[in-house]
Amino acid sequence: MLKFFFAFEGIDGAGKSLQLKHCAKALQEMGVSVVTTCQPSHLAIGKLIRDALVNKLDFEETTLALLFAADRLEHLKEIESQLTDSLVLTDRYLLSSLAYNASALDKAWIESINRYATLKPKKTFLFDLDPKIALERIQKNRTTPEHYENLSHLEVIRQHYLDYAKVDESIILIDATKPITTLTDEIIEHIKPYL
Repeated sequence: MLKFFFAFEGIDGAGKSLQLKHCAKALQEMGVSVVTTCQPSHLAIGKLIRDALVNKLDFEETTLALLFAADRLEHLKEIESQLTDSLVLTDRYLLSSLAYNASALDKAWIESINRYATLKPKKTFLFDLDPKIALERIQKNRTTPEHYENLSHLEVIRQHYLDYAKVDESIILIDATKPITTLTDEIIEHIKPYL
């Protein structure tokens, strides 16, 4: 029997990566087999994207969007194989491309190049946070900002996320200002019906 797939989304600095780790640990303590993954992936295309995000490589936005779509397609094979035995939690998925890439490119084009990402998360947890607070968090953890980590970009990206949340019932809006343990408990309650 196939297990379920959940995505953790939000602007940089919202705390989704940390929360994914806490949720995975909580689920494992409940006896649930859990696999965590992320996008960009650890695969070859994902590594190129990671280098571009930290400014080691310089790609046009269009190229970067195509790389994200290609990485997702390759990564899907791995996710689908993991779903036979485990619940899968991913740090970013399709919604990231729709929010981030559409901050600089045509939304319809972004959707079209990602049309083969047919595996849909059961739920997407969207960590919402004021971009100013997100940047403060980022600056505490890193000295060099990544590609999209500036206020004007993050404001546009946050709005894209919120727009998608208004029309997609599978997206659960999470107040990322809440304490870590409160958020973990809240998310686990959303996942429990699928266990």
